[in-house]
Amino acid sequence: MFGLYYAIIGLVSGAICSVIAYSKYRNQKDWFTLGQVLPGLSILILLFLSSKSEEKKNKIADNEISANSLVDSWV
Repeated sequence: MFGLYYAIIGLVSGAICSVIAYSKYRNQKDWFTLGQVLPGLSILILLFLSSKSEEKKNKIADNEISANSLVDSWV
């Protein structure tokens, strides 16, 4: 009986992780699997991770700042 409950909780947790991963531009299949294996922990980890689009924006902004400082040093 415990196995049935764990399977149901795993499927629900996997679905929740998949939806959150989709909204944060992360791999849905990987997070679904992690949600099944580690139901509570994976949801918490995913909630605290930033969105990949935010990370890309930060990298682009950092590159623009370093490129502007490089140009300013040449002038």
